[in-house]
Amino acid sequence: MMEAKPPAHSSHGRTRAALRRRMAPLLETELPLEGVVFRSVGLRYATGEDFLGGHGASLYGGRWNPPGLRAVYASGSPITAVKEAYQSFLHYGFQPQTLKARVQVALRFHLHRVLDLQSAEVLMQLRVGPAALVAEGWQEAIGKGEAVLTQDLGQLACELGWEALRVPSAQDPEGWNLVLFPQTLLPESWVEVVDKESLPRHPVLT
Repeated sequence: MMEAKPPAHSSHGRTRAALRRRMAPLLETELPLEGVVFRSVGLRYATGEDFLGGHGASLYGGRWNPPGLRAVYASGSPITAVKEAYQSFLHYGFQPQTLKARVQVALRFHLHRVLDLQSAEVLMQLRVGPAALVAEGWQEAIGKGEAVLTQDLGQLACELGWEALRVPSAQDPEGWNLVLFPQTLLPESWVEVVDKESLPRHPVLT
C-alpha cells in the first residue's frame, strides 16, 4: 500500500517551528540601531499617523509580512526607497500613464532590538541563505497559497519581540531596508517623521 503523504501545511508547520527555535536565541544578542531611513507611500497614507501605522502593508501583506501583520517599510537611502516603492509597477509591467503620485519622507529612529538579516552570523544561525531573502516569485507563491520564507521570518521576529528587521533590498543590490513592527516597539525606542508638520492632514484623493 502506498504511504499517504502528510499535508503541505504540516510540513510548513514543522519548518516554521524549527525556524522559530533557531531565531529565539538571537534575542540574547540584541542589536541596537539608530539613524535615518526613507519611506515612500501613496497619498492615501501620507499623513503623520499613517506613515508609521503599518496598516497599508497589513491589508495585503508584503515580502516581509503576511496579511494582518502591521509593518512599516523604509529604506537606507532615498534611491532605494524609490526603487522599492515602484517594485509592483515594474514587476507587473504597468503602463507609465498609470503611475500614481507618492510622498516620500525621512524617518529618524532609535531602536534597541533589531534582527540584522544582512549578518552572515545571523543567517548561519537561522540556516538561511542570503539569496533566499531577495528571491523573486513570492507574490506568485502567495497567490498559490504557498508558504513564503521571508513572511515567516517577519512574522516570527514580531512574535518573539523584535522591533525591526534590517534586510537586503531586492530592488537595489547596493541598498538595504528596515522593516519596522510598530506593535513591538519598546518604551525606550522611538521612530519619528522628519518635518512631520509639513505633511497634509487630509490628502485630497481623486
